[in-house]
This record gives sequence, C-alpha cells and structure tokens, in this order.
Amino acid sequence: MSEMKALPFGSQSGPDLLYLDTSADPKDIWECATFRLDAAQQLVDYLAVQSAEGSQDGTAAVSNALAILLSDSRGLFDELHESIKRYQAKEKEAEEKGWQQAAIRATIHLLRSPSKGGEV
Repeated sequence: MSEMKALPFGSQSGPDLLYLDTSADPKDIWECATFRLDAAQQLVDYLAVQSAEGSQDGTAAVSNALAILLSDSRGLFDELHESIKRYQAKEKEAEEKGWQQAAIRATIHLLRSPSKGGEV
C-alpha cells in the first residue's frame, strides 16, 4: 500500500502537489534523489563556465532550477533516511522476537522433559 508524503516546500509552487511514495524501494528513492543531484551539479558546472566567460545570461533561470532540484533531492534523501530507520527498527524488533521465541521454546522444552533424579 502506498504511503504518500509531500515533497518539501521548495519543491512546491503552491499547495502540496508533488508527493513521494514512502513505501517505495529505498534504492528507487536513492536513484531519484541522485538523479536530481546530478542535474543540479550539471547546472552548477554550467554556471561556473558562464561566470568564467563573463556571461550572466540565464543565471536567474539556472538558480531557480537549482533550488527546485536541490529541494527535491533533500526531501528524497530525508525520506530515504526515515526508510532506513524504519527498516532498522523492524530488524531490531524481529531480532528481539527471535530471542523471545527461543527463550519460550527452551522453557517449554525444560517443562516437558522429565526430571532425572532431581536434576534440572
């Protein structure tokens, strides 16, 4: 079942419109975030070249695009972090359950086994 979460404010142009599926595979979230970071890096590289050549054309448009891409990336990486924490919590819970079940099985085994001359 999909669990939708709005992307950060900087990714929106008004009311929350852009969402991400928090139940998506963490690898997919990571790929989406790094794709946006790569695009942002390309824009920064472009600005550096333009600046070195003394041109300021397109700076505002590139800056706006960077702001959106970086906001998206930040939101995706934040969700990836939350996804990792949820996974680790489930893993810890499963481990604790495993220990509890093992203790219950051992206790049942001890209770069912006949006592041999007072030995426990």
